Amino acid sequence: MRKEYYDILNLKSSASEDEIKQAYRILAKKYHPDVNPDPDAHQRFLEISEACEYLLEDLKRYKGKIYDQDEVDPAYFEEMRRVARERAQERARQRVEKDRKEKQEYQESGLQDFVLLTNYLGRFALFALCVFLLVVPVILTLYDTGASFIGRGIMMLAGGLGVYFILKAGKRYFVAGKFYYNFQQIKKVFSYTDPDPQEQCFYSPRLKADSRPYKLGMLKIKDIKLKNYGLGQHGVAFDQNSVTLNIPRSHHALVVHSLLIVSKIAILFYCIFFLDISSVLWRVIIGLMLSVIVSRFILFLTGTKSTVSFLVTTGLMIRIVIWLFTILLVSYIQLEPFDIYTSDNIYGVIVFMLFFDSFLDQFLSFISRKRFRVPWFRQHPVIESHLEKKYQFGYDMPVLSVLYPVYKWILG
Repeated sequence: MRKEYYDILNLKSSASEDEIKQAYRILAKKYHPDVNPDPDAHQRFLEISEACEYLLEDLKRYKGKIYDQDEVDPAYFEEMRRVARERAQERARQRVEKDRKEKQEYQESGLQDFVLLTNYLGRFALFALCVFLLVVPVILTLYDTGASFIGRGIMMLAGGLGVYFILKAGKRYFVAGKFYYNFQQIKKVFSYTDPDPQEQCFYSPRLKADSRPYKLGMLKIKDIKLKNYGLGQHGVAFDQNSVTLNIPRSHHALVVHSLLIVSKIAILFYCIFFLDISSVLWRVIIGLMLSVIVSRFILFLTGTKSTVSFLVTTGLMIRIVIWLFTILLVSYIQLEPFDIYTSDNIYGVIVFMLFFDSFLDQFLSFISRKRFRVPWFRQHPVIESHLEKKYQFGYDMPVLSVLYPVYKWILG
């Protein structure tokens, strides 16, 4: 019986508790009913959970000792197996329910659609690049520009191979997934009204919270575990508590916040593609600055609070000033006609900023005893209570410490 459970998890009988848990996580992810379309996936998922429960209990009682099963009452093993099966079913139910809830929250946050849109843009950009590499050498040959024959051949080969593999993939390449927010879903969100609201809207205090609440995720890092699986195989795992806070919001505030998202994206899009400035980076910076000004103006006119005011901290302002000054050092400003250029060193500055920003954030937090992380604006009491419990809004990691505030500021 014991060997059967070890076989289910693909483990040796000498496996430790950590190895059992690790094997369970890998197999449970593989056979999760929401991921694996196989009709037997659910039963396999239950077997994996049962094996994990049984072996962990067995290890706890016998400390991994080898024993003769005939020396132990068979009824005891059957009881252990029954208990393990019940626990496994409950564990599987809780895990599936938790995963589905997290997936729903992920979809409702808009992050899934944002990632999917980025995926689509990348796929179509790659296809366009392959077509460009395939067509340009033909044009150069027709006009006899004297371009290198070898160079044209390499371009055609690269473009041809790219187009071939993309067309071979067919529909699977051009259909990366389905957007969660379609017209019907958006209409459902905006048309919902609570007939009997009990709370005041936090963002428009004079109104009742008659719309869906604003969902804000927070997390608390309890421990960081570094793992070494051999030469060149390292991993890091976060032991954390995650919560999703529901902040009461009125229909008026929902409309205003949605308008802000649209205006920010439109301003950023216009600045990136139509602003007459040579530096793309400065187009993005100017677009973000204009977004801040316009959003503050809209919030002032409508008497509404921002959903992302928690981002405004002393630490973030200091980091913005430092990085803007650093970018200015490798930029050239021309007054007539007005233009901004950047030197080739800008690429090094961007990479340095993406990876060093989290360390700068930690340093500022350390010297200020975390006072630099306190939001400038008053937050909802439930947010402030979680801040007092050492919860935070995102991971303090390289790259993410830069991208998370930008993403959150734009999409709210």
